[in-house]
Amino acid sequence: MRFLPSLFLLALLGCATDQSEAPETVLFENGIIHTMDEATPQADAILVTDGRVAAVGSGPDLLAQAPDAERRDLGGQVVIPGLIDAHAHVRNLATMRL
Repeated sequence: MRFLPSLFLLALLGCATDQSEAPETVLFENGIIHTMDEATPQADAILVTDGRVAAVGSGPDLLAQAPDAERRDLGGQVVIPGLIDAHAHVRNLATMRL
């Protein structure tokens, strides 16, 4: 029980972020990005800042927006939006456990 305050302090320090750091920006280029947008269904580059999509478009246009971005060549690979299935079929799970 004596270690709980120390554990709490460690957890709190682990959540602290340094706001003075520059955002991490990565340009993924030379790929096939499916945007799921009817107006622009595909692009060849995606700009990600701090883990969030900042822009989608052509490699040269996005590089002009963020010339200091780390560049990663997708080599023609396909990128699709993250699809998250946020539900479970409990009955099926129970049946699988039998």
